[in-house]
Amino acid sequence: YASGEIDQQEYQRIKTELEK
Repeated sequence: YASGEIDQQEYQRIKTELEK
């Protein structure tokens, strides 16, 4: 379990949500 990778995926997902 790489929390760093998960954080990056979450960051990208949240960024996409904010750009909607």
